[in-house]
Amino acid sequence: MSVAKSPKPRAAIAAIPAHPHSALPAPPPGALLLNTNENRFGPSPAVYAALRQDPAAMGLNDYPPAEAAPLNAALARQFGFEAHHIVSVAGGELLLPLAMLAFTEPGCEVVTFDDGFQKFLNYTLTCGATPVAVPREADPTGAIQAALTPKTRIVLIDNPGNPTGWLLSPETIAEIHASLPSDVLLILDEAYVEFSSFGQFGLDLARDHRNVLTTRTFSKAYGLAGLRIGWAAGHRNVIEAVRRVIPTFPIPRPSLIGALAALGDVDHLASVTAEVGRIRDAAQTRLAAAGWDVAPSAANFLLIRAGRHAPEAVAEAVETLRAANILVRLLPRFRNAPAIRMTLGTAEDMARVYAALKI
Repeated sequence: MSVAKSPKPRAAIAAIPAHPHSALPAPPPGALLLNTNENRFGPSPAVYAALRQDPAAMGLNDYPPAEAAPLNAALARQFGFEAHHIVSVAGGELLLPLAMLAFTEPGCEVVTFDDGFQKFLNYTLTCGATPVAVPREADPTGAIQAALTPKTRIVLIDNPGNPTGWLLSPETIAEIHASLPSDVLLILDEAYVEFSSFGQFGLDLARDHRNVLTTRTFSKAYGLAGLRIGWAAGHRNVIEAVRRVIPTFPIPRPSLIGALAALGDVDHLASVTAEVGRIRDAAQTRLAAAGWDVAPSAANFLLIRAGRHAPEAVAEAVETLRAANILVRLLPRFRNAPAIRMTLGTAEDMARVYAALKI
């Protein structure tokens, strides 16, 4: 009797590790979700007002504008670009692999930091490229320079980094860019940059150079994770290549409406990011005083390690929080030791965390 055969994925796809989210159970009812870095403060009220308009006026039976043109134009006006230097798609997790697909081929290399966003590895392997990971802390520019080969096509940097929240300065990013050959694309993933002091340097770099693509998202500081909106800025030659691989209608109409409303409420964005900064400073101080090692963060989350506690205290803290219906992210082997990544919530959220940990 013959054995039935099944279709086999490409070897590069089969080698991709499963993302931890794929194995996560549904959160318990009423759980405080501090494990996925959403914005606990929510979006601008203008977003809700925009989405409550007459359903007939939203035109849900029609395709949305091709290439999200109205959003591209609004982003260009706000950040000082021409519209053809902007591309928008349904979330950064679609934008990054599509950009990499446009500029890589099997056998080339993509350089990232070894503490960077986990799915950078997935995106690289999906394109058939070879991942090259280097350390970020001591000498990021030197580490990247040492990793460059004639096969290098992309250097991909998350800034602030995830899961650490560490921020490389504009000077360091400028040094890294200056060290790259002109045919190597620098991709700056700035998903959390609004929570930092970095400002618009990454966007300016993308405007002024032909080999930079800077990506941002509405999921974090703007509080629109559920609408899935990511965007990027770059030189026209880079953006045109990315446009060749994005969907014709990349952003659903309700998401487009929400993004435009959120973009227009600059006061809400400033208020949320300032409050996150205040809560971040207070949380770092309180956790450090309780004996935990808290990495400096410029994002809306903290990386917490054992510090003066025994290593097993990290997993115990995760379970203590879970028992209080608070979910955080356990990283079993970050730098060969356990760590916690915890989203910064509202003052009330953090009070629940402190009460559960008795600190």
